[in-house]
Amino acid sequence: MESTQTQALPNSQILAFLPTVDGPWQGTARVWFSAPEPVDESPVEMQLRSKLDGCLLIMEYKGSFQGKPLEGMMMWTWTKKGECSLAWVDSFHTGSHIMHFTGKLTETGFDVHGTYAAGSETWGWRTLLEPAENGALEMKAFNIKPDGIEFPATHVLLKRTHA
Repeated sequence: MESTQTQALPNSQILAFLPTVDGPWQGTARVWFSAPEPVDESPVEMQLRSKLDGCLLIMEYKGSFQGKPLEGMMMWTWTKKGECSLAWVDSFHTGSHIMHFTGKLTETGFDVHGTYAAGSETWGWRTLLEPAENGALEMKAFNIKPDGIEFPATHVLLKRTHA
């Protein structure tokens, strides 16, 4: 495996942003099931840590859905070739199952895709993570029906807080 010093990283806004992310963040999480309007909007607190010479981002979060507490963790990794992956687990969306995603670095951030079983069907889940205006961080996720139709699932806009 080549180190960060021997090969240039792909050009992506997220990689320039990540060295500055360590610490507490907070924001608002919105959740959709299928309706055009979100079924929930609630505060979220997140702790971010960049590790492994800048090739791993750990996101630990706490929030709620319709008044019930939830917590979760995401681990994002990427390679010098522009590939990226995500391991995600939380107490609301995945239960105790770790959901795995693969994807690529884009000009602005990460774009990963995973699948999950919904009864006898296989559905997709796509997650984007990108820097936003004024130093914010934005994460958008989409459910993908078996026929390929994509619709909003979650949206989180985070701003840095000071511990």
